[in-house]
Amino acid sequence: MARLQWAHIVAQHQLMQAAAEEKSLQVAVDWLAEKGSHTKNISMSSSLHVREVVSKKELQMMEAELEALLHGPVPVALKESARLLNVPVVRGDLDLQVARQDYYTNRQDQVRDYLLRQKACFDFVHLAQEMEMRRWKTCLQHLEEVKARLDKESEAATLRIDSLGHPDLVVNPRHNPIISCKDVAFSRLLQILEHVTDKSRSEPFRTYESLGQTACKLAGDLQATRDALAGAAQEQRYTAARLNTDCEALHRAIYTELQQLNLGPQELTSKLVEVDSRLQSLQHIMQEIMGEVKGKRAQLERNALLRQERELYVYFHLDPRLLQKVVEDLEGRKGREHTSLA
Repeated sequence: MARLQWAHIVAQHQLMQAAAEEKSLQVAVDWLAEKGSHTKNISMSSSLHVREVVSKKELQMMEAELEALLHGPVPVALKESARLLNVPVVRGDLDLQVARQDYYTNRQDQVRDYLLRQKACFDFVHLAQEMEMRRWKTCLQHLEEVKARLDKESEAATLRIDSLGHPDLVVNPRHNPIISCKDVAFSRLLQILEHVTDKSRSEPFRTYESLGQTACKLAGDLQATRDALAGAAQEQRYTAARLNTDCEALHRAIYTELQQLNLGPQELTSKLVEVDSRLQSLQHIMQEIMGEVKGKRAQLERNALLRQERELYVYFHLDPRLLQKVVEDLEGRKGREHTSLA
């Protein structure tokens, strides 16, 4: 910009100098023409030497006037012109710098707003992760409680099995196929079955064969219950694995290699709503399982016959060959008794 201004000033100075020289030459030519016409009237007797002296004096006067013009008002006018030219240029440059500074300030405000939005999104994601971790901790606590209760129930079942293995409870089969009150273990089992079965039937589970069929049915029901519990546990593990996978996918989608957010608020909200719904479904399943377990425990605590039924059921289910052997011995003795009577 300074070079352009200096070139413009030099060009204007040269132009003014050329115009002054041209004007001075024109004035000199006019003056010489005027003097030439005037000298024609002078007597032809004047000598050539006098004319030369006069011409030299006039030329010196013209040179003095030209020098006065060049070194007098011309530099002042040139400076004034340069000042008038420089003021708009400097003002335009200043306006350009002010506009550029305003543009940079606006861009900085935009970057600041973007960083604030990114920080707000990051805080929201961090809060969602903390809520998710708290829910996971709650679920783990519930699972640990269920595991502790199951361990206690397992220990209690082991104690019951040991108590059922007492010699007083050894089966003493009779030749009579009808179960009588003298058969202690079978009498208790018969009372339990009569209590839990239909009352309208006249003689429910009176023979050892029907007792064996009922025991097999109870064993099948127990196996089905265990399969259902195993399926529920497997579904719970699958649900936990899916939730873990969804969490990892959400983390990968939120952060890139430069640790910048890619998800918008709406997409992030939809992901969090989906994770929340799955956690609620898992909690609902856990509550249903806990309700069923509590209901069964309450029934066992209220009804002594159900507890005895459970103990006998566990006893015969743990050793089905013993039950089969007892039934076969009873059938064999009954057959021999009929043969002897015949």
